[in-house]
Amino acid sequence: MKAKSAWKDPYLYLAVLFNIAVHHVWFFSTAIMTHGDSGFSFPEQIGQVASFQTWSAAGLGGVVTMPSSYPYIFLAGLFARAGLSMAVIQRIVLFWPAIIVGSIGSYLLVRKVSESSLGGLVGSLVFNFNTFFIISTSGHITIAAAIAWSPLALYLFMELTEEPSLKKAIGCAIPLFIISVLEFRVFYVVCLPILLLYLFSIPGRGEKRGLPSFTALFFLPVIATMLLNAYWLIPYYAGGLEGGLEGIIVGRSLFTGGTTGTNALHSALTVFAPMWSGGKLVTFSTHPIPLYWFLLPIAAFSTLLFSKLRKDKRVLFFAVVALVGVFLTKFIYPPFPGVYEWLYENFPGFSAFREPSKFTFLIYLPYAALLGCLVGHLQRRASARRWKTAGVYLLAALISLPFVLNALPVASGSAGTLFVGRDIPGDYEVYKDFILDQARYSRTLWVPTYSRWSFYNDEHPMVSCVDAVQGAWKELQPPERDDVFKPENIIYILQRPFTQELLRSASIEYVAVPLQDEENDDDFFAYYGGDRGFFIDALDDLEYLERLDIGTGELAVYRNHEFAPEAFATASLCRLDAYGDIDSQYLLARGIQGGDLPFTLNGDPPIGIHIEDLLAADEETTIQDERILEVPAAAEGEKRAFYADRGRGELRCLLTGDEAVFKRQSVGTLLQDGLVLDGSMQQEEILQVLRLDPDAELWMDVDGVWMRLEQGKEINLGEMSRISSIWVWEAEQANLIPNGSFEEGLWQEGVTDCSADGDEPVLAMELTREDASDAMYSLQLEASGGIAGTRMSFSVQGGQAYCLSFDYRGPDAEIAGYSLHFNDEAETILSRQLPVVGNGWISYQRGLEVPRGASVATLYLYSYGDKDRDHAVNRYDNCRLRKLDYADGLDIMEFRNRLEEIAIEDPEGELDFEFVARESKGPNLITNPSFEEGLWGDEVTDCDVYDDRPVLAMALDEEEATQGDYSLRLEATRHIAGAYAVFPVEENQDYRLGFDYQSPNSREAGFSLHFNDEAQTVISERLPISGTEWQHLERSITTPLSATTAVLYVYAYESDGLTTMVNRYDDFSFFKVTPGIGCYYAVSMEEGDTEPVVTGVSDQGSTRKTVGVRSDGGPFILALSQQFDPGWKATRATLENPDGAIANLMTAPVISGNDEDIEVYHFQVDGNLNAWYVACPRQGEAVVEQNDEKADLRYDLTLEFTPQNKVRWGSAITWATALAILLYVIYIAVRSGMRWIRRRRRAGEVPP
Repeated sequence: MKAKSAWKDPYLYLAVLFNIAVHHVWFFSTAIMTHGDSGFSFPEQIGQVASFQTWSAAGLGGVVTMPSSYPYIFLAGLFARAGLSMAVIQRIVLFWPAIIVGSIGSYLLVRKVSESSLGGLVGSLVFNFNTFFIISTSGHITIAAAIAWSPLALYLFMELTEEPSLKKAIGCAIPLFIISVLEFRVFYVVCLPILLLYLFSIPGRGEKRGLPSFTALFFLPVIATMLLNAYWLIPYYAGGLEGGLEGIIVGRSLFTGGTTGTNALHSALTVFAPMWSGGKLVTFSTHPIPLYWFLLPIAAFSTLLFSKLRKDKRVLFFAVVALVGVFLTKFIYPPFPGVYEWLYENFPGFSAFREPSKFTFLIYLPYAALLGCLVGHLQRRASARRWKTAGVYLLAALISLPFVLNALPVASGSAGTLFVGRDIPGDYEVYKDFILDQARYSRTLWVPTYSRWSFYNDEHPMVSCVDAVQGAWKELQPPERDDVFKPENIIYILQRPFTQELLRSASIEYVAVPLQDEENDDDFFAYYGGDRGFFIDALDDLEYLERLDIGTGELAVYRNHEFAPEAFATASLCRLDAYGDIDSQYLLARGIQGGDLPFTLNGDPPIGIHIEDLLAADEETTIQDERILEVPAAAEGEKRAFYADRGRGELRCLLTGDEAVFKRQSVGTLLQDGLVLDGSMQQEEILQVLRLDPDAELWMDVDGVWMRLEQGKEINLGEMSRISSIWVWEAEQANLIPNGSFEEGLWQEGVTDCSADGDEPVLAMELTREDASDAMYSLQLEASGGIAGTRMSFSVQGGQAYCLSFDYRGPDAEIAGYSLHFNDEAETILSRQLPVVGNGWISYQRGLEVPRGASVATLYLYSYGDKDRDHAVNRYDNCRLRKLDYADGLDIMEFRNRLEEIAIEDPEGELDFEFVARESKGPNLITNPSFEEGLWGDEVTDCDVYDDRPVLAMALDEEEATQGDYSLRLEATRHIAGAYAVFPVEENQDYRLGFDYQSPNSREAGFSLHFNDEAQTVISERLPISGTEWQHLERSITTPLSATTAVLYVYAYESDGLTTMVNRYDDFSFFKVTPGIGCYYAVSMEEGDTEPVVTGVSDQGSTRKTVGVRSDGGPFILALSQQFDPGWKATRATLENPDGAIANLMTAPVISGNDEDIEVYHFQVDGNLNAWYVACPRQGEAVVEQNDEKADLRYDLTLEFTPQNKVRWGSAITWATALAILLYVIYIAVRSGMRWIRRRRRAGEVPP
């Protein structure tokens, strides 16, 4: 069928019109479309885009992570400057081409291969309305738009293989370049079928076209596309910027989230995305594959049953591409599960694909072609008989029907996502106008993260607090606060002693809390605790922030008055010990300095205050009870002092009569030459005595952890520097739970089925007089194969403290449990599963604070019958909820960070100290640590029950061991195998965990520590394994408050469901230590000069800035509020020395530059910002002010991101290639025009 007739084919327009009708909201409305990765930008933002920059000012700055997208962003910026709205720009640049080009390209390609208009229509429907492509268009529009151009590219390449010519080669380059601009990774994937097409199209012997010329023309479009992308490829891969993509685009760990319980091979074969529900699309949801979808691959590959089609190279080509696509899309699962991971780690460029979604079009595009060929072939065979023709049309309808049905939730909008319009909340418009009115450079910190409507531009970048904590500020966050999904961990970074300095140096002037915008699917608070009010309350409590009224209704905006310009200079700096407590060190430095000052953790500039924690140690250092501490002599001109922190030690509480005594117990003593240093020893100190009612039931709230105070029982609360406040409460006697002892009957008439798996469990509930902990009756719950429950509701007061208690036992159960539900806006639930130990009654009690806004609570009690239908029997009695009244409190912060100088003779000399811990290292708490007495349990534990078909094993291993004769061997083929040990711990204490691990075939091991505190704290880590040798782990562990028991699990993880993964473990240890961190400091100081002043900052794009500094000639620190990168360089730009380098890319101080006495050093400051130490720059412009006795010097310094220099070379190649293509296109157009005129003249239609 001739291609020229395609444009007159009604099937083509039917395909286009149907796609437009389905996506009518994209064509016939001007609503804003945004969801997922398809964000929103105000015209004022994108209108700023000018020349290509390798450095982005977004956030705290960083290497541009999607450099290939610059052309379409620049095009969008031109439209914005022309006055078009963002909704229209979205449609012109992305949405309309994705639909129109996707329809036309897929139709032309399939029509060409199938030689059938009907086949082309079927293929277009398959390509545009399969579930994988719909999900791409639902939230990844740039990826979907790039994929939409791929059928047209392949169509043009097929035309090129039939009639090779330079004109057709240039025609192929155009869609390829557009694909590379929209999503370079899709271009990478498209190159695979292009390479296969070349192999299927290599000229045979005797053909007129020669192999070299054919090869050159065939790959010319790919080469041209690469040359057109040279503007960023050269600076990124010749200039060393690929490291900026590490962990963002490339080098991330493989992502398997959202695939649990799904069969990746089945999903790939059937082109059915597990997330597809036929309705609203929910990320990471999984759904079973309907059986009729399994007919799709059968129908597609049935084309190979026809001999004529088997002989068609094009059909074979698409069949091979489909198989390759299925193989890659099935990811790391069988068959051949290790291939994807090998490609990921070894094949160039493949590390950009941490999950296989971008390979899916290698399945559905070939399927579209194969199904079209099937329809076309049958149509030609049935053309002589009408009834057979009707049968072909019926087959085409049956093939198309599932894809048409897929289009229904898109057309109706029920799928949500990008298929429904959005409205900008008015508060964000007000905020945008407010920010645009600000003349000076500053950032806004959004807590917990920014909204899709948050405005920013180059002069006012926005920063996500979550992103900053995981990125630039990660080193400042303690390991125990790594979980950023907990709101208290997010807000913690804003409550540190150095927070004001952190915000100041990052030029953060405003802090904002976005809206909880459920209407626009912009409620990310659901991921961070669900309570927006928590973040607002926390920010309201920060003294350094002032809440502003900028005219918004709900959008909360705060001002930080102490913020620095984009670049600043200082003569003050403190270097902190990264292995110590940086909060306490910063407080010490701030006290010495008399105010906030910049700090560094890994730099070593010879200026300012240097603090060393004498007892700090890394994870690998063995902590001894007695430690020798060697301190070298101070440098010349350096002053040194030593300090002890009286705010360190164990906090203990003892209730005797009406007195609650709180005291601090020292952790150890510092000696010099065997003598105790004055001021270093104070074994016990009474901090405060509280007077309380001796007859009252007393509760303590220790930083939100509740515990009971009992007469004569001393409570060791652990290291006091980890505690902020203690509140003491008295419990009232009135029980707020009606019928708490079940003497008036059951709470409900029937038992409640609390199972969530849809099975039919056997449940029962009754009162029993067999035993009771209070009065005559107790509640008995029974369950087999499910969860039995009962509930009682009662009134509570929001914000009020209560104590909950009940008795439980399990005549035939291993666990009991409860949940407490509140009717506040967040629908807060407190729940806990409780171990049943022994046969007697167990008393459970906890304190709690009712969420604000709650007025009703509902208490559920449970009996858990497991999936094996074991019969569980639980009993409950004496359920009580009593109000707590405030009695007294203790502000521990008053007693923390009490730093006192220790008198030492000759503090600047070489010194030797000895630290002696008050308590010796404890015993190993893990019994049978080397498995010489057998396994830890009788059976292996299934730690990932996603179905009922585990394949796991556990045994003693005699072949490999590091201690004794045996090690633990765990095997996992399906699910995760685990073994565990249980041991006692003390709350808020320091421990060291150690063990050996090895595997002959797995690349990871893992452990988790579970504590029995009320928060049920879990510390877990996956450990990389390199080689087959034994490796050793050492970790410092701090137990949580109220924890008394720990459970240590070790694991073997499944791989592909077929391979048996083996992990071995041995020589476990878990013992209490006295690290002594923060107890003693050595402080070195160098006198600073007069503070330098930044007189001005001018930008020449995001990669080049000129900074004026006025100084008295002494050394100073120049800081730039952009995230640290070794590519940043400082140069002098004075009249005398316009190009003299004063700071190069180096890792240690050196002598450099044109001046012999210039000392320079590039390092990180205030978390992760760029800073340069500049010493004694002699050449400067003298600046004398009136009444000044001393002349200041002014230096104009250029801060430049040097990889940007490579852009000029790449851009030259890009422009040269574009110009060559343009000139050729013009030449072809002129030549074609001249030929047209000559033909018309010969025909007499055009006068000469």
